[in-house]
Amino acid sequence: MIWWIAGFLVLIGGGLYATWHLQSRDQHVEKAAVALQAVATTLALLLAGYWYIYERKGQPHANTALEVVGVRVSDGFVTIQARFSITNLGATLLRVSDFDVRLQAVNAASLPLAKIAVAARESFPEKIGGMDIYDNGVLMWPTVKWFRSNVTRSIEPGETDLQVIDFVASCRNTAMRVLFMTGRPRSQEVWYDQALVSLSGLCSNPVGTREVLSGKGSG
Repeated sequence: MIWWIAGFLVLIGGGLYATWHLQSRDQHVEKAAVALQAVATTLALLLAGYWYIYERKGQPHANTALEVVGVRVSDGFVTIQARFSITNLGATLLRVSDFDVRLQAVNAASLPLAKIAVAARESFPEKIGGMDIYDNGVLMWPTVKWFRSNVTRSIEPGETDLQVIDFVASCRNTAMRVLFMTGRPRSQEVWYDQALVSLSGLCSNPVGTREVLSGKGSG
């Protein structure tokens, strides 16, 4: 980025200097000086356009991370906290909205696993017997908790925003999936993350046990 800015400034400065220098020497070369300045300005604008369009400096760039933490709060129940962070890696303000966070039960009784397992090698059917199975290659486990919000959050370049959602789940679920989606307001662009987590270890520990199920510090 520094090199593009430096080149831009050199072209503009060179054009101005050439104009002044030529005009100070001979008034008869005024037209040539104006033409030279126009060329330098055009090149600078082309360089700026390349930097903005081809380097996509005006487009949103973001990095996301999902951390899932669980705490056994009582006999048979755990609290699952989903911590979704989004970092603005671009050069412009990033606005995100339409938060969609789902807690899904990974349960053998929820899907016809035997039929899915014996399907053809490249078969990822959307439905089996009228039941939803796959969505773009991802199994559609039943959603047991669902948080949605259309609040818009603004993230400055280089800053990170953190969205935290708490769920309560039964230890009858030995495994869960946390799915997190957000996007730009009035845009089709979506940032998506998910994590499969096991509750078997957490649910077998004493009340008050805390465990990082996925993300930072997980095993």
